[in-house]
Amino acid sequence: MRFLRAAAFALLVATPAAADEAGEPILPGEEELRALGEEAEAMLRRFAETLDPMAKRLRALIDDLDAYEAPERLPNGDIIIRRKPEAPDPPPDGGISL
Repeated sequence: MRFLRAAAFALLVATPAAADEAGEPILPGEEELRALGEEAEAMLRRFAETLDPMAKRLRALIDDLDAYEAPERLPNGDIIIRRKPEAPDPPPDGGISL
C-alpha cells in the first residue's frame, strides 16, 4: 500500500511545477513538495532495480504460463500448480536457483 501511495504521489509531482519567470516557486511549500517527489522517484527506482532481477529469474523458471493448470488448494492448505500433461517439457533452468 505504501508503494502505491508513493507511486501516485510521484505521478502527481512529475507534472511541471508552477514557477515564475525567474524560476522561483510561486506556491508556499512547493520546494518541500518537489523534494518529496524526488524522494518518491528515487524510492520507485530502487524498487524497480530490486524487482527486475527477481522477475527475470522467475520468467526463466516458469517459461510459458499456458503450460500450467489453475492453482489448486489442498486440504492441508498447500497450493499446487500442476503442469498440463500435453505441455512440452520445461526448458532447463540454466543454473538459476531461487
